[in-house]
Amino acid sequence: MPYQIFQWTGDPLQIPERYWASAQAVPPNGGPLIDTVRFTPFTSCIGILASSGEGEDTQIVGIHLSLMDTNDNWFDNGAVAQVMAVLQNYPDNRWIVGQTTIWEDTPTVSAAYQNLVNQIGEADYLSGDDGIYSGALNQVDELEGRYIAA
Repeated sequence: MPYQIFQWTGDPLQIPERYWASAQAVPPNGGPLIDTVRFTPFTSCIGILASSGEGEDTQIVGIHLSLMDTNDNWFDNGAVAQVMAVLQNYPDNRWIVGQTTIWEDTPTVSAAYQNLVNQIGEADYLSGDDGIYSGALNQVDELEGRYIAA
């Protein structure tokens, strides 16, 4: 069976590897940013964040991608198609967060990763170390990728 991405029906603040979840954005209303979606810790993973628009009715999606699934299937162009199918309803404020350098430098996934980057199009990047990444609505009602903790 090829690499699969599944919809997460649990807590959108604990999105595990190869799952995606969405939730209603919570505006900060002058206070600190409030995470809408958050991934479980990344070691070599990346996350895709996007929103359905801007403003009070915004939905935010997070997709947690690992290099390989539990059956040793590598991320591939079939997985890219799965990501893009999820993103159809989330056309705005796209982010790629996490261990992007590892994905660029791993020969078995680098071409599929580049295909993903090309298909996502305009996006912001937050490339960093192992840790927890999230997405929150900022003070101007735009999605912001965040690095929470190691």
